[in-house]
Amino acid sequence: MSGKETRKSAKETAKKSPQVSKKSNEKPAFTPPTLRHRAFSDVNGQDQILRDLKESMDLAFTEVNKKIDSMLLNQQWILRRISTLEDTQKGLEESYNFLSSAVDDLKAEQTKMESDITVLKKDLNSLRTSQNKLKLDYKEKLRSLTEAQLKAERYSRSFNLRFGGIPEKENEEAIQEVKRVLSDYLQMEPVIENAHRIGKRSTGKPVR
Repeated sequence: MSGKETRKSAKETAKKSPQVSKKSNEKPAFTPPTLRHRAFSDVNGQDQILRDLKESMDLAFTEVNKKIDSMLLNQQWILRRISTLEDTQKGLEESYNFLSSAVDDLKAEQTKMESDITVLKKDLNSLRTSQNKLKLDYKEKLRSLTEAQLKAERYSRSFNLRFGGIPEKENEEAIQEVKRVLSDYLQMEPVIENAHRIGKRSTGKPVR
């Protein structure tokens, strides 16, 4: 290396060295305390906001979970209630079917009873007709028996009087002859139901 080049390098080195020392001796830029506090405060505020937001979200999730649990419980209760209602509906349907069958049986029995009642009414009418006929027959027989009894009583000795010595005439009426004798000899006007001669008529015998 030549002397010129050495001096040139030394000069360049000398020129560069003060600049380096000058830069190394420079103080850092001054930041006002207010700005530093604000920056620190902004960081703390963001953290607090994040913490508050996280806490709010946790509370919201907790409430949502509680509501979901409550909805699940309500859903289970509703499902149990639906199952109970279905069982009740089945029971009601069975009861309805039983009652429908019972009503059908009652209707059939009622129809049979109505038919039996119709037959019984016919029989009753027939019995009434027979009863009326028997009543008429009974009345007729009773009247005949009464007349026969009266006739028998008329001919009994307790209700008859026997008269003797009354001359017998041709084609006489015994009742009129007895009335005449009672009126002429006893001055009586009795009511005579029947009168007749006793025995056969014959000549040459005492007057009957």
